[in-house]
Amino acid sequence: MKRKTLVLAGMIMVLLALLLGACGSDSSTPIAINPLKGTWYGTLWDSNGVLRTITVTVENNNTTSSVLIDNVPSGDYYTIKKAAGYTGIYSATESAGTRGGFFLDTKGKHLVFVDALFNFSVMQKGATGLPGFSSTDPAGSWSGYEVALDSFFDITETFKSSAMVTYTSTGLDISGSNKYGAIKGDLKGQQDLNFGLYSGTMTSPVPAKAVVILTPDKAFAGGVDCKVGGLFPEDCTFSAWSKQ
Repeated sequence: MKRKTLVLAGMIMVLLALLLGACGSDSSTPIAINPLKGTWYGTLWDSNGVLRTITVTVENNNTTSSVLIDNVPSGDYYTIKKAAGYTGIYSATESAGTRGGFFLDTKGKHLVFVDALFNFSVMQKGATGLPGFSSTDPAGSWSGYEVALDSFFDITETFKSSAMVTYTSTGLDISGSNKYGAIKGDLKGQQDLNFGLYSGTMTSPVPAKAVVILTPDKAFAGGVDCKVGGLFPEDCTFSAWSKQ
């Protein structure tokens, strides 16, 4: 796949931060999760920047038996494997060969999916619809973990992070920390309250464009933030955060 330079227009739709197969281990990866088996539902930000609903059914043998986009069968199927050395992180290879992966939360109730075509989705097990969202829904205390990838979609590192999102008269402000220092930024960019998507700008640890998507229960957020002028996916981090 031709790698593309990320620009603001390509990031219409993070933070809260979702992934793939690879090597190594890290003590900050999530533990004690439930299996992937089940039906997952949520929001998809597709490779064309269009927001859709997605339903994925994973069988006991870690293959997908159904992938519905806007309730229509997509014809895509995935073979899923646990990422060696990690808990809750799975690689996923689409039937046409596109690489991607899943990040689960520690309870196995929510996950994030991303692939090499920049399809990005955040899903909840057993959910059946989107509830409608408000501008204040991301406000609160969040914690979880982040994943960094190389250009081959292999994991380079995972690390813990946390943040407080505060709703002010000018919008949503973010402050927190990860292994690289203070997290500072906002989610004052484009929002889509039908799909639970919020975007903004990070100023620390590095200047970046950020996108966050909430699950239907609003208890989990998956995010991606990419360095200004950087490349996807190696200049991005993917996040899986639970509300505290």
